[in-house]
Amino acid sequence: LVPIVHPSDSNAQVVMLLVVLTVFLTLQCLVRPWKTILLNVSDTAIMFMLLVIVGAASVFSEQLEGAAGDSYTTFIIVTLATCFGVVLGILAMGAFGAAKVALGYAETANSDNVQNKL
Repeated sequence: LVPIVHPSDSNAQVVMLLVVLTVFLTLQCLVRPWKTILLNVSDTAIMFMLLVIVGAASVFSEQLEGAAGDSYTTFIIVTLATCFGVVLGILAMGAFGAAKVALGYAETANSDNVQNKL
């Protein structure tokens, strides 16, 4: 649907595709639809690389003069930086959670803890 909305403006197409992919990446990171962690991480990495490729492909689109070109460039940079931050944050949270469990700081759920909390 992205080429249908702005068929002649390649910069708008790139921005709209980045928005769609960013929303999907964010939802995928929050929902984690796959059964195993490896599949979720792989899907996140693939989606992130698609975002990087689309952002890099924007260099080959026609250049706009003036404020419009600057706003597209700024939006693309901010979108890619946000996605990079989201992916790194989620990976850091996962690594920190795994480190807490490995070091024994995380509370394990056993029957005694569950019964005491009820």
